[in-house]
Amino acid sequence: MRVTVYSNPECGQCFATQRALEKAGIEFRHVDLSTDETARNHLSEQGYSTVPLVEVDGEKITVVVAQV
Repeated sequence: MRVTVYSNPECGQCFATQRALEKAGIEFRHVDLSTDETARNHLSEQGYSTVPLVEVDGEKITVVVAQV
């Protein structure tokens, strides 16, 4: 399974998503959209405008993280 997390450094939900993946023992690649203009433009062209955005084996998933 290949997991990529697209985020920016000022996003609390992005941090929580990464923390949850780490806690679950899921390895992932992190892409910081504040510094990776190519990735940012590519996602924008596909219609994505919010983070965190998680990609699992090519399938993109918008994530909402909530504590219970």
